[in-house]
Amino acid sequence: MSEDQEPAAASTPGRLLLRARVTEVDEVRGPARLAAVMRLVDDGDRVVWHFGDSRTAWTLPDQPKQPGLPVLEAIVRAETWRPGQRGVLIPETYLLLVATDGTPLARLARVSTFDHHLYSDTDLERVWPDSVFEPLVQRGVQRRTETFADVAELQRAHPGAVPPSRTRVLSGRAVAAVWLIGLALIVVGILVSRHR
Repeated sequence: MSEDQEPAAASTPGRLLLRARVTEVDEVRGPARLAAVMRLVDDGDRVVWHFGDSRTAWTLPDQPKQPGLPVLEAIVRAETWRPGQRGVLIPETYLLLVATDGTPLARLARVSTFDHHLYSDTDLERVWPDSVFEPLVQRGVQRRTETFADVAELQRAHPGAVPPSRTRVLSGRAVAAVWLIGLALIVVGILVSRHR
């Protein structure tokens, strides 16, 4: 059994508590490539979140609270809807690690059946299966699913959970206008280059 599959002891410094189940293919392409550089490690009186080269310290519910360090309270599966073209609402799911005040400490995944660069439900179950969270649940971190009417409501509940690009949608007319402006610039560029 690999280190990331073993159940966690109460508090063993340096022990890996959370890591995605990624393949070699995931590490170079696809929605899970960022998951390959995410891990949470027990550091005795705190835990350290590794995201590539960055490090952030938190505590777990079973560790003494420390000034300035957030407590990882929950693993939240946030189900919501985001606006698409022509007012169509598109289902989207966020997998978050959340502090006691509701602030996301980390966004593990975004799931959408309409965006190929995001996780599908199958990707999510493969890369972040329930079993990888067991060491955290054993340490008092809650698991819960929350439902929100739209991404704005999710953003209010968990500020910073939704990337700004997910809340801005151009109307059909705005998209057509952008295309027309782009086409006009290309035509002008061609005409200018021919008359030189």
